Amino acid sequence: MEEVQKIQKKYPTKWRYSKKILNRIAHFFRRERNILVDFAKKVGRWIVDIALLLKANVIVLEKLTKMINHVDDLRKNYRLKLYLMQYRRIQKWIEWQAKKYGLKVIKVNPAYSSTTCPKCGILMKESEYRTFRCPNCGFEENRDYIAVLNLYWRGSLHLSIAHGMKGGKNHSDRENPRS
Repeated sequence: MEEVQKIQKKYPTKWRYSKKILNRIAHFFRRERNILVDFAKKVGRWIVDIALLLKANVIVLEKLTKMINHVDDLRKNYRLKLYLMQYRRIQKWIEWQAKKYGLKVIKVNPAYSSTTCPKCGILMKESEYRTFRCPNCGFEENRDYIAVLNLYWRGSLHLSIAHGMKGGKNHSDRENPRS
């Protein structure tokens, strides 16, 4: 983006009307987008490789449907960072790679995942920067670790009530009533 700003400063009135300058600016934006897409593909593959290495058959992701609801309320520099993080693009490539290797992807509700105690379910209080402590059981950990635990448990709960499961047993494991 620095290249684009340099061009705009170099040609303050001309850049909006010159086709050559606009094409050059578009080139920089395409290059930036390609870098971000390549990064998302590599992260997706890396996540699936780790899941395969750990012999996991499910990857749990957050539902990101309402992530950018109040983006207009944020300051401009935060908005730009939020868009550049491209969570949805990374999730798309994780899902694509998982499907390619036969892994299941589950999306769970991320609400309060980093502030709810994974042991007792009580809302935790912040004790230090990015660290939360449960007033009920005393569990204390980094909020990212807490979120991972909560998302794991929510994904496990989702799997336990999945189609074809009843009471934790697969219907295909039942005895045949005709035999």
